[in-house]
Amino acid sequence: MRKRQLANMNRNKISHRAPWLAGSLGKHPLPLLTSESGSTLLAAVKGWRKAASQATVAATKGQWFIAFMLSLKRPRGSMTSIMLSAKDGNASWKIDILAEFEDIATNCEILVCRAKNCKAPIHAEKWDDMLKGQDKIDAAFNQLCIYLNEFNSQMTNATAKAAPVQQAVAEAKYDDDLRNPSGGIAVYVK
Repeated sequence: MRKRQLANMNRNKISHRAPWLAGSLGKHPLPLLTSESGSTLLAAVKGWRKAASQATVAATKGQWFIAFMLSLKRPRGSMTSIMLSAKDGNASWKIDILAEFEDIATNCEILVCRAKNCKAPIHAEKWDDMLKGQDKIDAAFNQLCIYLNEFNSQMTNATAKAAPVQQAVAEAKYDDDLRNPSGGIAVYVK
């Protein structure tokens, strides 16, 4: 069921925005990443990230989304894996955001738990209270998907020409209809 929800959200281009999102992401688009001739992509990314993070903070009305992205960890020596843990620490549940998203409650809980730890405005209740009902976690996951899908769209528009390899790696396990729900944040941290 979640795969269908993600696919529908991708196809509809987020037609059901939450009231606190309505219009704000369009007012603060990510700047285009360009790499001028003679300059390296790394140098271009360094300058671009500052402007991109400012636009993201303005669009999401806080630093939580940047904190969410910066919590991602790449395993040592891996170019095809980016891990997201529910909480800080080695004992926490983890998922690889570059792997195909499995339709299981645990993966949704990991994403929602990390977002709530970063103070995401995706549900009014605290994480411990949300654990009492899967419907609360599902509602928070759906709200988080709105942010993720909008950010994916913004990142694709901003980086597709300058960073096609990073885009390809982020979307390698997905097709054109069902995009990686975490593809935008994967490109951001690469």
